[in-house]
Amino acid sequence: MVVAMRAAIASRRRNRMRRNSDPAVAAADAQHGKGSDLIKQNEYYEGQVRSLEFANNQGKFTVGVMEPGEWTFEAPTREWMILIRGSWDVRLPGSSEWKTFGEGDSFQIEGDESFTVRVSDTVAYLCPYR
Repeated sequence: MVVAMRAAIASRRRNRMRRNSDPAVAAADAQHGKGSDLIKQNEYYEGQVRSLEFANNQGKFTVGVMEPGEWTFEAPTREWMILIRGSWDVRLPGSSEWKTFGEGDSFQIEGDESFTVRVSDTVAYLCPYR
């Protein structure tokens, strides 16, 4: 078993070295954001909210996680918050009421607005924006 694992690791290393030395693969990787600065890391509220920000031919996105807490966000542009895992309560712009959202639910923010999210257990989300 150990010999098979070592052989698999060595094979992956050889393949990785071949990929890194092939100019065509390097160009394709750069075009798709691998090994580049096209994916930006964001961290808010002392690391309690983290996301990865990227863009592709479908638009601009962040995908992230939020730890338990209450978090207020400023949305400078139109965005949609899509809950991937968990549930959260949201106070939407112009409202004093909390609304509960579950997995698969979403809400839209028009831009130049703020909203507050209350999380009781770690959640994951997707946020397309313009």
